[in-house]
Amino acid sequence: MSAHSRTGRDLGEDVQAVLRLGTMLAGAGTGTYRVKRAMQHLARRVGIDELHAAVTMTSITMTARRGNEFRTVVREISSFGVDAGRIAALERLAKALPRGVSTEEIKRRLNSVDQVQRRWPDAQRAVAAGLGCAAFAILNGFSIVAAIAVVIAAGLGQLCRGRLARAHVSPLFVVAACSAVSCLLYLGLIAVSSTLPMLGPSTSTLEAGFVAAVLYLIPGFPLFTALLDIAHLDVVSGSGRLIYSLAVIGTSTGVVWMLSSFAGVVPVVPPQTSAPLWMNAAIWGLASLIGVGGFAILFDARLKMVGLAAMIGAVANLLRLALLSGDVPAQTASFAAGLSIGLLATLAARWGNIPRITVSVPASIIMVPGTALYRAMYYLNAGSINIFLAETTRASLLMVAIGGGLALARFITDPSWAFHRPLGSGVLQCNETPR
Repeated sequence: MSAHSRTGRDLGEDVQAVLRLGTMLAGAGTGTYRVKRAMQHLARRVGIDELHAAVTMTSITMTARRGNEFRTVVREISSFGVDAGRIAALERLAKALPRGVSTEEIKRRLNSVDQVQRRWPDAQRAVAAGLGCAAFAILNGFSIVAAIAVVIAAGLGQLCRGRLARAHVSPLFVVAACSAVSCLLYLGLIAVSSTLPMLGPSTSTLEAGFVAAVLYLIPGFPLFTALLDIAHLDVVSGSGRLIYSLAVIGTSTGVVWMLSSFAGVVPVVPPQTSAPLWMNAAIWGLASLIGVGGFAILFDARLKMVGLAAMIGAVANLLRLALLSGDVPAQTASFAAGLSIGLLATLAARWGNIPRITVSVPASIIMVPGTALYRAMYYLNAGSINIFLAETTRASLLMVAIGGGLALARFITDPSWAFHRPLGSGVLQCNETPR
């Protein structure tokens, strides 16, 4: 008896429904493990006995079996970005559907998710980008004057980004164009402000703040999901995301270097302030809250996710900065902060009924050493190889340390992830819903 006659279902239609869920999740920016798990949940509900999927950043290949009938299908992921709200909606959908749900009902619910417009309009996303980058500027020691210029330059750059993305312009060209817009706007604003008296810091220090005006383009979400994929040995998918992230970083830093070299601006490190520790802690905490919240909005997170991510990011970043103040090595401090983010995100996910990745990754963005990456590219092109290697190594070690902390937290709190149980073998049951 064929599988179709035994169940009264068409395996081809069920496979297409599962595959569509997977491509929508992967296109929203979540990690490979979460894509496979959601596909497995849905496959069990439509009576598929066994499912195996190979997920990359740009395609999904899957084989499904029902009885003695098999289907193997491939689908390209033509567009991808970051949409935390869609990730949460799709994961809830996969776990909420009843057993035996019809393919028509699955299509209807997927269509309803697909038709939801972006939660935050362009103007609010531009403000969020500006405030997020300004928070980065403050945390990196730049002045209030520089932070105000960053708000304007990054906000207008984000508006340009949204327009170009809706026109389906090539992603790397969008990154290059927005880097140029934000960098030129910042340098222009500082040139105008330099004619005003009583600015406080020197003009050279103000000009160096241009590295913060383009930090909204740093691909934090794909970078951290790449590290988590690699930690879980999803090497093909993780490598693809990592290469994409490096391509974005290289494009943005290259454009910024070119423009700054024409303007004769050097990305110097601002001098440390001599303010009391309590005052620095208050500034760091507020800047972390604003920065994480701003970038969570850019990821189109719901308001609950924005608030939770901001609080978790502020706590973790204060922990990191406190450890640094106590002469703890920067990599150790970043690892501890990443671990605390992962553990707090697990609690927040269970309390708020949301995927942990929607709060853990935005909370980690505030610790990305973006200014070091831009300085590294500047010194590479200036021929200062020793400084380039030092800045690149420092930034890479910090990123790996944060990713290692997130991975250890996942290992501690998610047995299915920790023991590398194969999702297609029947080990993960439908009632298992680790976050």
